[in-house]
Amino acid sequence: MSAAPWRLRVADEDIVFDDRLQGRYRQNLATASGDFVLLRADGFWAYQLAVVVDDAEQGMTDIVRGADLLVSTPRQIHVQRCLAVPTPGYCHLPVMVNAAGEKLSKQTLAPAIELSTGG
Repeated sequence: MSAAPWRLRVADEDIVFDDRLQGRYRQNLATASGDFVLLRADGFWAYQLAVVVDDAEQGMTDIVRGADLLVSTPRQIHVQRCLAVPTPGYCHLPVMVNAAGEKLSKQTLAPAIELSTGG
């Protein structure tokens, strides 16, 4: 039996933060994502809430991750503000891609990269 998902209401305002590599980033949550899910219909907590709570519990002060996750950071900052937990610093690194421009990750079943020993 599934229940209705829980959504977090967002206001028509910009979330702005300075990423250490990407620079100043601005996003209006109302137009970019709208109200977003915190508890999914299948009963599992959504990523946006889980990552904020996990980072806050661990006392994370800086987050480094792929640039493909840059667009979700304003939602996390909104959750942080709602929960009155500190907002860490962020640095979003470019992701590695193959010749076709596809992200190299386990999710896309990309093969392991051979490390070079120099020469």
